[in-house]
Amino acid sequence: MITSDELTENLSPFELSLFLEKKLHEENHNLETLLNAGRGNPNWTAPTPREAFFLLGQFATKETLREGSEQTAGMIQPSFGRTQRFLNFLAENPSKGATFLQEIWTAEHNYFGMDKEMWLDAMLDYVIGDNYP
Repeated sequence: MITSDELTENLSPFELSLFLEKKLHEENHNLETLLNAGRGNPNWTAPTPREAFFLLGQFATKETLREGSEQTAGMIQPSFGRTQRFLNFLAENPSKGATFLQEIWTAEHNYFGMDKEMWLDAMLDYVIGDNYP
């Protein structure tokens, strides 16, 4: 007869997590749903920061196309007037995500020891991901 311990030894980490979760629910029928962010696929999102991230990605894409590059060779480079284009982009796309980015932009903080223009260039570069090592 195969014991429970022998069975769990052959499970993958994901299968083991599901097995333990099932056992927990079997032992306590009154258990309420718990937040489980440890599996990599939580059943919740942070919609405003996520929307801000996607807006930043849209703006970054526009900036790569703006530099006159071909469809597959766009890169984020420092660019004159980017700050104003960014603020105009946020104004043209009113949303909670845009408000979130505006609040970051107007905050008195010095993010990562950079001035705002350097921070914007870095964030756009990161979201585009064109500098893979």
